[in-house]
Amino acid sequence: MRTCYFDAVLSNRCLMGALALFLTMSWAAPLSAGSFKAADATVQELISYLDDEQWKNRLVALAEIESRAVVQAVDKVVELAKADVHYKVRLEALHVLEGMESSWLVPTAEHVVAEDPVEANREEALGVIEKLGEGSRSGMVLGTVIARDSDSDMRESAARLLREKQWTGGEKQLARAALRDGAADVRRECRRALAVVGGEESRPVLHRVLLDEPNKKYRLEVAELLEGAPLPMDRGPLVSALDDPYAKIAIVAARGLARLGDKSVAAILRTKALESKSRAVAEEFNQAAAVLGD
Repeated sequence: MRTCYFDAVLSNRCLMGALALFLTMSWAAPLSAGSFKAADATVQELISYLDDEQWKNRLVALAEIESRAVVQAVDKVVELAKADVHYKVRLEALHVLEGMESSWLVPTAEHVVAEDPVEANREEALGVIEKLGEGSRSGMVLGTVIARDSDSDMRESAARLLREKQWTGGEKQLARAALRDGAADVRRECRRALAVVGGEESRPVLHRVLLDEPNKKYRLEVAELLEGAPLPMDRGPLVSALDDPYAKIAIVAARGLARLGDKSVAAILRTKALESKSRAVAEEFNQAAAVLGD
């Protein structure tokens, strides 16, 4: 009987201890995702849930913060967009900043596009920059994407965006990638961008491709870029391209020289026309010479 009595006391004490521990944990620990009713939470409770250990709770809190436009939470939302351990939370935080039209949206997107390890998040950030990017600052960030991003589609998209927006700041990365990127499509887009934003200091990269690239398709693309807006420094490379074995490149080079307007080239064109074995090429050379007034 005495043993049974002590067993019963011990059992009751264990139950009471377990109950006390449960109550303590209930007060100290956040609610589970299923029991978290964001609509009933105060602003401070919502903000506190941004630190919740369960990523789904953080998602729920973010959605409610966007719905209420809780500006007090912006600093924390920016922090989550940049550094939360879960990629879905980082992406949702970026969406919240966009939905709230926060002034921190573009700077945060610039961080995400350059640093986030998940491609889908970087793509989303690139879309924000495309819509709302801010000139040379965003241009420098896109240069970083071109230089560092592991995905060729991202690098190509960044170069295309620099060309379409005519943003400066990424010229060095464009020039390097135009020659060395492992993806042909990226190299091509970087060359197109350089023709628009590169200026004279980047022109030698295009000249190198025009004269040294073994693929005639890529040489032709650069010849067409130079023809579209020739600079005086393009004169020498375009004259050299008159000897290109691919007739289309030689013709485009002659048209570029005619557009450049340097009359001293007319005599060269006439001589090359006489030397050419192609009647079509010779006619183009002579037409270009005529445009120059020879």
